[in-house]
Amino acid sequence: MAVDGPSPVANRTSARTRLLALVAFCTLLQNLDLLARGLFALTKFPTFLSYLHWGLILALAMLRPPYLRFGWFYLAVTLTAAARAALLIDFPLWSPGMAHYVAVIALHYALMYPWTVWCARMAGWPRPRREHRMKQRDVLLLGVVSILYPLGWTISYVGLNRTLMPYPMEAVLDMAITFFFSRYCAALAVTAPVLLLAMRRHAQARSLRTVRPWEWALVLAYLAVGFSLGWSHYGLHHDLAEAVLVQRYTALALLIWSAMRLPWGIAVWLSSVVMLCMVGAAGSDVLDAPGGDGRALLRTLFELGLMQQVSMALLISSHAQQRLVQRLIEQTRRDPISGVPNLEALRHDLRRREDQRAHIACLSVEHVEGLIAAFGLPAKEALAAALHRHLEDKVAVYTLGMDRFALLRLGPAPLWREVLRSLESFEFEYAGMRVHLEPHLGAADVKGHDDAALDGALQAAWHALSQARERAETLPVIADSMVDNAAERRRWDTYSLTLSLLRQNAIELHLQPIRPLRQPRSGAVASEMAEVLCRLRGPEELLLPGVYLAELETARGLVELDVAVLSALLAWMRTQPDNAGYQRLAVNLTGPSLASEPFRRWLLHELDAFPGVAQRLCIEVTEHAVADGIHHAKPLLDGLHARGCLIALDDFGTGMQGFHRLQQLPIDLIKIDGAFIKGIVACPRDRELVRAMVSIARAFGAQTVAEYVEDAQILALLDELGVDWGQGFHLGRPSPLPVPVALAH
Repeated sequence: MAVDGPSPVANRTSARTRLLALVAFCTLLQNLDLLARGLFALTKFPTFLSYLHWGLILALAMLRPPYLRFGWFYLAVTLTAAARAALLIDFPLWSPGMAHYVAVIALHYALMYPWTVWCARMAGWPRPRREHRMKQRDVLLLGVVSILYPLGWTISYVGLNRTLMPYPMEAVLDMAITFFFSRYCAALAVTAPVLLLAMRRHAQARSLRTVRPWEWALVLAYLAVGFSLGWSHYGLHHDLAEAVLVQRYTALALLIWSAMRLPWGIAVWLSSVVMLCMVGAAGSDVLDAPGGDGRALLRTLFELGLMQQVSMALLISSHAQQRLVQRLIEQTRRDPISGVPNLEALRHDLRRREDQRAHIACLSVEHVEGLIAAFGLPAKEALAAALHRHLEDKVAVYTLGMDRFALLRLGPAPLWREVLRSLESFEFEYAGMRVHLEPHLGAADVKGHDDAALDGALQAAWHALSQARERAETLPVIADSMVDNAAERRRWDTYSLTLSLLRQNAIELHLQPIRPLRQPRSGAVASEMAEVLCRLRGPEELLLPGVYLAELETARGLVELDVAVLSALLAWMRTQPDNAGYQRLAVNLTGPSLASEPFRRWLLHELDAFPGVAQRLCIEVTEHAVADGIHHAKPLLDGLHARGCLIALDDFGTGMQGFHRLQQLPIDLIKIDGAFIKGIVACPRDRELVRAMVSIARAFGAQTVAEYVEDAQILALLDELGVDWGQGFHLGRPSPLPVPVALAH
């Protein structure tokens, strides 16, 4: 079986290679002065450069990269130091003096190994790679360690040389000063920059700020002034190191600005170069010629240390804030529970697509409300995450809330049909259940690169999705043009007007007769019934359900409509004990009302408050209304049936689970959908379907009602087929309630 990734042998070889390269680099730094003098015959070389490896040693002790065995690395540094001493000392190679000298150096390095490790641990290192981030407290600890680390080396050197070597005290103190300043300079110039660069992958935040041209101009002008002042100082004193140090506060201002304004990598490299120049200028005199003004140098180096700490603290603080802002921005682009990208993420991704073509689709998953009712809201979030994982190799998925998603494909046009088929075959597993999805999809192309193009494409795809859902399409609906915004605005104007009329009780109820077609059997319903139809009295005309019902359903205003209709009807029935001559008045309840617990309590309370009203009512529900939550609808229907209401199943034959509804719900009447009634005269198939529905209804002890009875031929044929009731313009048109009721506001 093939194994992906490098083999363990290859990993070990790579680790050895990196370790050897690091040892070679450190050896090069140790002997940089010798190489420069030997190869290029330089008479004066900045000695402090050959001490930079001490800062690198401390940084590696803190970082401990996976490929580095720090003990072996330190041993290699010790052997290099011993070899360097053997070359520089004036003892014969194999003499006892040489052996004694090398042994003292080896002992010195051996004592400093635990000191170096302790300094690294005191600073809070090493750490796991995922925690390679520096905080504000780390800056202070690093400043303390930068002093303790060279101090330990200095004390060890003085102690060993006074006890084991015959050097005079004055020479030992001069070398002690060199020891301290060399390692302190190395810690300032190397250790902190190496740490900051090593944590770049983990700590760097993408710069959220743009440096304006005028800002660059001000910085350049500031640097030009500083450079001119430094040059003037050099012209007067002819001391380059002093001229550099005089401008350290100019450099501090530059470091502060870069820490707050520039990207992480640039700011760190700039800080490293500036600090290297400053430390080199401060330490070159004392390291090249020990015995100078140590107190002045100490003060200068401590000032440089404070400069570095200030710039590091600002750098870490600034980028911590940027990381926080980035994290907050990322959170705004994802659903907080499922983690699926949202609409804001879609806009962001589209802005970054450059010149690629973009194709977008809106996806709807049916019956999510039922899933939530059965398993709770976590099931909806789990479904969103599962869809995202299932489709991520085909398209990018973004949640639009509840059961709606946006799909994005950059580049070639996707095969939306394949995406839809993939969703239809997908099984969502949750709480031990396997749920098959019922998806609908509408798609459109994004024509442009701005937010307006995205909004237009989304609107077109959403409109295509609405068509797919209304027509129960099993294929994607592709939008061939942008949506007519004026038409959509008119639709929402209608919805707004509808809500306003509902809340003003501007309701006008009409009745359409439902007449018996056959002689009633023993115990059957006799006399006539009527269906209650709702009209809204607008400023200019009556609004019929076909005008406002779809808008209310989309905006979830159906419960408000049902409450308004039933309130008006019950108020009228309490003043009309004879129901205006009708034995039963049939009123429709929508799916949201059936599933609403507050609505159930309200309606049953209203019926209980006025005994006898329930026996004059017939409640109509459609298969679609109970499809998403039959277990939530059943308590209300059982309560209504127990109080004497008849229950009618409307639009029978249009769904796929009619038999199931007849078994689970207390159905008294079955209303055969008008689509089957219209064609029974000319279409034998429709005629046989109606005959079968009548047989099914009788098998379940229910009567049948035929809708859309438009002429005498249909009426005669329905009587022949055994249909019990008929409703349509041939039998009676809708008319207002005989005695209007005064509605309470």
